[in-house]
Amino acid sequence: MNPYLQKKILTFNKHVNDFTFYVSYGELPVPSHEALAIGSQNITKIDLKGVGTAIEKNKGEGVEPKGVIAHFLDENGLFSLNLVESVFEKNTTVEPVAEDTLSKLGSAFTNLFSGGSHEPTPEENTHDSEDGKAPDDHKPHEGETGDSHEKDTGNESVPNVGEGSTKSANESGESDAGNTGKIDDAKIPDKVNATAEANKPKLVIVKESIEVQTYILDVLPLDGEQFKVSSTKLKELDEIDRTRTLREKARNALESFVSDMQHKAYSDDHELFLTEEEREAIGKFCSETSDWLYEDGADAEKNIYEDKLKEIKLLTKDFLDRAREYRERPDALEALDKMLNISTSFLDGSKKLPEDLQYFSEIELTTLDKAVKETLEWKEKQLEEQAKTPLSEAPVLTIRSIAEKIDTLDREVKYMMNKARVEKLKKQREDAAKLVKEAEEKLKADKLKAEQTPSSSVHEELPITEIPPADWKKFEEMISENYDNETFPEDSEVPVASEENEPSESTGEPLHTEL
Repeated sequence: MNPYLQKKILTFNKHVNDFTFYVSYGELPVPSHEALAIGSQNITKIDLKGVGTAIEKNKGEGVEPKGVIAHFLDENGLFSLNLVESVFEKNTTVEPVAEDTLSKLGSAFTNLFSGGSHEPTPEENTHDSEDGKAPDDHKPHEGETGDSHEKDTGNESVPNVGEGSTKSANESGESDAGNTGKIDDAKIPDKVNATAEANKPKLVIVKESIEVQTYILDVLPLDGEQFKVSSTKLKELDEIDRTRTLREKARNALESFVSDMQHKAYSDDHELFLTEEEREAIGKFCSETSDWLYEDGADAEKNIYEDKLKEIKLLTKDFLDRAREYRERPDALEALDKMLNISTSFLDGSKKLPEDLQYFSEIELTTLDKAVKETLEWKEKQLEEQAKTPLSEAPVLTIRSIAEKIDTLDREVKYMMNKARVEKLKKQREDAAKLVKEAEEKLKADKLKAEQTPSSSVHEELPITEIPPADWKKFEEMISENYDNETFPEDSEVPVASEENEPSESTGEPLHTEL
């Protein structure tokens, strides 16, 4: 099946009248006698009308019929006719399109700004002879100067070149010294070539639609009642297929399990886990079931296969469990040892914590210590008993019991770790709250002290300067000298020693003064 739409074309190039054709199967990939069961290999009959009319309509000189072309669509194997048409090739001459007024104005402005000169048209060139002489009827009349004669051709003037004439016919009147009376080939306009190109014959494809009448010869479309019956039948077939698929799956599951048990019952890997009675029972059941599958049970129902499978799984469950326990026990014991190491390390670290950082009570530490010791004792005891138990009997040390011990230790350790985390956060919050409270109390005390102390009473007393007796005489001499010389300013205050501050001759104590 192709996911993309396919297009196919069929050409009939020898028909000139209406005709009929058939769409049929090609070479079928089946023997000829089986192909007869299909019946007629014709899928569709197609009648075409209007072929002769289309040919008569397009009949004429330069017309060549190319035949009738049928276009088919193939969408996921569904073949359908899309279009039928008659095709003709016609040689036509394309007439040049007349230049309108706007195009002429545009060309005029382009020539004006580009400085292009006027080139003579073919009609203007026909007035010039091959030898450069003007015809007799274009000679100047008597009384005319004959220097330059112009012929009015609408908007432009074309000079009539006479013998010996060397002047051009443009409005500027400038002379052309190089004019020999002949028109150069380079001045032939490109419009002549364009016109010649436009007049060349051109191939045109003409298509005429053909009337189509289709008759389905393969399988006719179903009407309403037939469609319902067919739909019901298809649902029944789908249900049959689903039931058959489920039955085959159940049969395959039983067959594969029986084959596997027959191999394991006598293999070296599982032989140690079976007693002789179990081996005989399993071997007998597998042999009988295998024979039944290929004889009477070849077409049994799904539920019978499922019952047989449950019966053999129940028979082999014990020895398969013993084999599984033996293979997975080392990994379980390794996990138990890791958990014991973690629990022991955590317990030792918790016992060494100082009192201010001790988050656990004595009961919690004792409980974890007891769980660790009991697990170690249980492990040693179970290993000893398991070593005495043969592999063909139920194991003493099971994976389930090991997992339970691991869960017990893990639960105790996680409980204590979570408690330590919570207690640590709680203590950090209490310390932070205590610091905040102390800071607030100190701030209140400072604020209260500042409010009780008045600002006006806060000042510093000036110290009294003591002048030694030896310096006092110098001070008096300096005062007397400055006073006599009148060097003090008018506003200056001169300290005067009172009688109380004069030095005593008997004691020689220093005088005290305030400056």
